[in-house]
Amino acid sequence: MNIAFDAINIKSGGGIKHIKELINHKKNYNKKIIIWGNKKVLDEIPNKKFLKKIYKPIFERNYFLTFIWKLFFFQKALKINNCSIVVLLAGWGFSGNIKSISVFQNMLPYSKKELKKYNFSIFKIKMFILKQLLNFSFKKSSGIIFLSNYAKDNILRGLTNKKSTVIAHGCEKNRFIRKVNKASINLIYVSNTDPYKNHLFLINSLYNLEIKQMVSIYFVGEKGICHQEIEDNIIKFNKKNKKIKIYFIGPLKYKFLKSFYLKSDGMIFSSTCENFPNIILEGMSFKLPILCPNVGPLNEIIGKNDFYYNANNHKSLKNKMIKLIKDRILRKKNGHRNFISAKKFNWSKTSTQTFNFIEKIL
Repeated sequence: MNIAFDAINIKSGGGIKHIKELINHKKNYNKKIIIWGNKKVLDEIPNKKFLKKIYKPIFERNYFLTFIWKLFFFQKALKINNCSIVVLLAGWGFSGNIKSISVFQNMLPYSKKELKKYNFSIFKIKMFILKQLLNFSFKKSSGIIFLSNYAKDNILRGLTNKKSTVIAHGCEKNRFIRKVNKASINLIYVSNTDPYKNHLFLINSLYNLEIKQMVSIYFVGEKGICHQEIEDNIIKFNKKNKKIKIYFIGPLKYKFLKSFYLKSDGMIFSSTCENFPNIILEGMSFKLPILCPNVGPLNEIIGKNDFYYNANNHKSLKNKMIKLIKDRILRKKNGHRNFISAKKFNWSKTSTQTFNFIEKIL
């Protein structure tokens, strides 16, 4: 019997990295693995003797059409390919009588506070529908994989009899020499520009900082829903501030992103709705101190951190930002501690634990 992975609704970011590394760190397997996904996802996944990739042009289409295909055709495809279990990488799907494991990836549909930032919109309707699909799949599934204890504690209520486990994402080992900036400070924030990432909150907190150093802050990532508003605020901010300049770089491939990490003195992460942000682990692996709110799974991942601030509190963020900019010794201390903590997370362990859980459910 074969094992299926439904990656049809995985489009970018941590989801692609997740399935890529699960397969990449599986050297041998006594069962055939079959992955359904779009071209971007399948191209990222390494070829293996035990692996079969299935692509259909409809997987490139919109959310509604892929939903229809999964609802009416996926169960038949699973039976034709002799699959005994399917791992739902986006958390939801339709497997009929075939066993399924849901991988919980997205906290946003469950956060009323964060969804208020979207007002009434098509996106908000999509999140409502996604929540219903996730709840349906959780109840039908034979097991659930969570990426953090925070997510498990918040989502598993009412599903007490469900088999579940927490399997964190992994982290690549980095050996590098990072350039130390003396005259100026470079900070990086890697994220899309959706409302819950709080770019606007961050920008508004940076006005009138009492600092002597020149500071450059780089926003790296895909354009999100409120991108234009963020760009307008960046222009306004840069006109009024001489010491701090903000630059929107856009999305970067990892080899180019790596060069930004190597030139950075610290990482900013102002999102307040996360499950397990891989980008935090990347920053830790590059010995970067991390300025972030003390919410959700962030303290679960980072642990002790001198640069936590109170979420949605401008004064708290401002004070910690000043400390990050001024105290080079504290930056170095936190960066080293983050580097050590990052070693606890590795993709080989993630892959082994995931396939062990699949075998347990089988």
